[in-house]
Amino acid sequence: MNKLFRFTAAALLVASFGVL
Repeated sequence: MNKLFRFTAAALLVASFGVL
Protein backbone atom coordinates (compact mmCIF):
# COMPACT_ATOMS: atom_id res chain seq x y z
CA MET A 1 0.00 0.00 0.00
CA ASN A 2 2.86 2.36 0.77
CA LYS A 3 4.16 1.73 -2.75
CA LEU A 4 0.82 2.78 -4.24
CA PHE A 5 0.77 5.91 -2.07
CA ARG A 6 4.25 6.90 -3.29
CA PHE A 7 3.20 6.27 -6.89
CA THR A 8 0.10 8.41 -6.46
CA ALA A 9 2.10 11.18 -4.79
CA ALA A 10 4.64 11.12 -7.64
CA ALA A 11 1.85 11.20 -10.25
CA LEU A 12 0.23 14.15 -8.47
CA LEU A 13 3.56 15.98 -8.33
CA VAL A 14 4.14 15.43 -12.07
CA ALA A 15 0.58 16.58 -12.78
CA SER A 16 1.10 19.76 -10.76
CA PHE A 17 4.30 20.46 -12.71
CA GLY A 18 2.41 19.82 -15.96
CA VAL A 19 -0.11 22.48 -14.96
CA LEU A 20 2.71 24.91 -14.25
